[in-house]
Amino acid sequence: MSAKSEGLYNEAFDYLSDLLPGGCNPTSVMCDCEQALRNALHTLFHRSSLHGCFFHVTQALLKNIGTKGLLKAFKANSLLNQRTRVAHPACFSYAKVVAVNSPN
Repeated sequence: MSAKSEGLYNEAFDYLSDLLPGGCNPTSVMCDCEQALRNALHTLFHRSSLHGCFFHVTQALLKNIGTKGLLKAFKANSLLNQRTRVAHPACFSYAKVVAVNSPN
């Protein structure tokens, strides 16, 4: 979606909900940290718990390390460097486990 506004997210989720028999009432939603998306999800599914996507959090962390001029400090901190690099690809493994163990 190019113009990511809260209003457009509301329209998109309303449309999708209308397509589903019985509507849509998720108990849990995982998304990235985009504020317009989170606001729309909270408005439409106020009983749902929102969870940030660990993959997107670590991706943003790695991106900001480079753009904020922290690359030298990041490379110097071997423990932080190691844990961030291990955590990022682990998200893909977790997603595969959830998909395989999904009840649907």
